[in-house]
Amino acid sequence: MNNMYNDFDIVEHYVFKSVSGYILMDVNTLDVCILDEIENNIVKVLNKHPANNRLNMLIEKYGELIVAKNIDELLRNGILKKKEEKNETDAINNGYDTNGVDTINAIDILISEDCNLACKYCFVKNGQYRGKSALMKLDVGQKSIDFLIQRSGSQKDLFVCFFGGEPLINFKVLENMVYYAIEEGKRNNKQFHFSLTTNGTLLSDEIVEFIHKHHIFVVVSIDGDIHSHNINRPLSGGGDSYTILVNGLEKLSQRDISYSARATVSSLTLNKISENFEHLISLGFNKIHFENAFAPKGKVFINNKSDIAELKKQYSFMAKIINKIIKSDQQCNIEGFPLPLHRIITKDTAFYSCTAGRGYLAIDAKGDIYLCHRLVGDKRFLLGNTVKDTYSSEWSKVIKTKMSVNNKRICKKCWARYICGGGCYAVNSGFNKDISVAPRIYCQLKKYSIKMALTVYANSVQ
Repeated sequence: MNNMYNDFDIVEHYVFKSVSGYILMDVNTLDVCILDEIENNIVKVLNKHPANNRLNMLIEKYGELIVAKNIDELLRNGILKKKEEKNETDAINNGYDTNGVDTINAIDILISEDCNLACKYCFVKNGQYRGKSALMKLDVGQKSIDFLIQRSGSQKDLFVCFFGGEPLINFKVLENMVYYAIEEGKRNNKQFHFSLTTNGTLLSDEIVEFIHKHHIFVVVSIDGDIHSHNINRPLSGGGDSYTILVNGLEKLSQRDISYSARATVSSLTLNKISENFEHLISLGFNKIHFENAFAPKGKVFINNKSDIAELKKQYSFMAKIINKIIKSDQQCNIEGFPLPLHRIITKDTAFYSCTAGRGYLAIDAKGDIYLCHRLVGDKRFLLGNTVKDTYSSEWSKVIKTKMSVNNKRICKKCWARYICGGGCYAVNSGFNKDISVAPRIYCQLKKYSIKMALTVYANSVQ
């Protein structure tokens, strides 16, 4: 038995105990196995060096036949591998883009830096944009479309998200930019895909018809039920924005327009995440993305231990709700859950936190180009200007060569690295003044959300 052990290695893994048994995830492939107590003991023993004496203790406890049988099962499940089969560079080699650093196929266009709401956590009014109320002019918008086409290389599909502030405040410019992009796309053999992130309060019949006609995907910023939403996102003069938004949703539904929910969690609403999730489902959303309002200072932001403790509790509740949804075959897109279940199911390993600098950029109302929409206004991440036809790909080079989790001192040792991707650049910068270093509370919460996702996954496959 001991000689047989010498021929095998255990994959890099993370394992924890749950009601389903011991859940093991292969760190590199994201494959998941459920172990019984004997298998878990064998994994613990073989994970230590030297293991011979400990293995003998297991043989004395369970018998050589049972131990051998369980080792065979671990081999079949890929947890044990023959040494010549193990390739620790597999994940690393798959983690880099084939596009050049200058290739861009997606942009957020901040067509309006003004808004009719007064969101408590808004990074436009109180953050990097420093309270400006600029609206993009059409010629700047057209230059931004030209910039995307010119920098898209061989990419045929180009993606434009109209962002803000509230982009529908500047609807006429948005409308004409779509027409311009479609025509220029035809001339340059490019296909444009449009999306819109909106607070949902300005969805007139005219706007809804335009969205329907041009197949624009709509992301609606809605933070939950009427209380949670209005406490986070009141009208600019105070008052109920929720009811207006829900009326807008009805207009989208009547035209069969696809839309999803983007719910921001502040310290004011973090104790209602699970309730708000169920409420958003009741409104007809089947794709729901929760985003935590992380910032190092400010009562409305998530930034302390008590916030993390409450979020962990809410994520535990979420796991139970998601289990019920899966078992009932209820229609709900798993990609939108606040737990990274989609990545675990698809085995889609993440080597970076997002696509910023790797095909995606943001452009503000003046045509200034930034690394992402959350970093607009921070001159450290100003890359150029579409009107002046200037652009530097230096940050893209830095991200592609240095920001992979395989190149970060802390991340490359973390079991969660290929699901997390290293943390949001804007959050990292806000807490640590360094986009490469995630704050500790972010890491704690991310790891716990992964554990809950693994628990849900294990329950669903039993």
